[in-house]
Amino acid sequence: MRRRNIAKVITTETIKELDVFPKVPDECTETTQSGGGVSIICFIIVAGLVYSEIRHYTAVEIVYKYGVDTDNASRTLDMNLDITVASPCDSIGSDLIDPTGDQSMQMFIDNSLKEEPTWFELDSQQKLKLGFINLFQRLQAEDPSLQTLMFRKTNLFNTTFRNLPERETVPTRPKDACRIHGTLKVKRIEGNFHVMAGKSLHHPMGHAHLVINDGPVNFTHRINHLSFGPLLPGVVNPLDLEQRTSNTGRRMFQYFVDIVPVAVRTAGVTDNGYQYAVTVLDKDVDHSSGEHGTPGIFVKYSLNPLLIRISEVHGSYWQLVVRLCGIIGGVYVCSGLLHAVVYCIWDCIRCKKATILSS
Repeated sequence: MRRRNIAKVITTETIKELDVFPKVPDECTETTQSGGGVSIICFIIVAGLVYSEIRHYTAVEIVYKYGVDTDNASRTLDMNLDITVASPCDSIGSDLIDPTGDQSMQMFIDNSLKEEPTWFELDSQQKLKLGFINLFQRLQAEDPSLQTLMFRKTNLFNTTFRNLPERETVPTRPKDACRIHGTLKVKRIEGNFHVMAGKSLHHPMGHAHLVINDGPVNFTHRINHLSFGPLLPGVVNPLDLEQRTSNTGRRMFQYFVDIVPVAVRTAGVTDNGYQYAVTVLDKDVDHSSGEHGTPGIFVKYSLNPLLIRISEVHGSYWQLVVRLCGIIGGVYVCSGLLHAVVYCIWDCIRCKKATILSS
């Protein structure tokens, strides 16, 4: 029995000797007003830093990673097109060709595109939306981080965000434009969609455009929407509501579209789609001055083998705990050292004054 008590005492004493946090008795401590003020300031600083750290932890970071597109199963993709040309439907025709040569015939058989007479000029509400989307596109080009906000706020930037509202007032004048819209199944190779004067004629050797009226055709146009694949929320395409004006009937508009596959994995969007970059060139065709070409609207697209993966990344829970401990401990230690230095200086000043007064 005595041996057990001795062993217990030895064990307890040994543990006490290993204590690296010696306790100061309460009667040996002294509270001061300066110490209380420093403590209040420390509590405020710690609370602010902890709140900021928790907000940073709960925030979602959008990460972009790049790789090679290895999708060999999909041989086609959807081309979603909606374009309004300031010419009657009888005077223009649309077509799409690719290096295989059979895309034009397939488009004719499926009747994929619809031609609808309409008015080119927009009403007041549509003009307001057009100006807003164009301003948004310019801001997005200047600040790419705006796209990150759009992926987070998919409830605000949904697929209808980029569309024009319905026309509220119906003009009394005759319809002066042609709306070409629909979805085309295009092959995952380069292709050329174009709108030219005359109707497209299809034959086994290719295609041609039959021009009935030899006069100039106004190719002033507005691309209401152009996208590839499924419509992704939070994406405003570069050519959405793009409007170009032709002052002559010999204007040639060329859009060189570079399509990039994207895989989006966020809380609001989980889908695979496509985004694109575009280069726009336009000129007046004048063979006498060396400006050769064919008047019309040409959308030349090609598929990029690069794949962009867009995902959300959350901070680690243990990383948050470590950072919070570092904040609390760091503020406590630094404030204690600062208070000790200030108190020591103030104490020296008081002692010196007391010595001067006593002498």
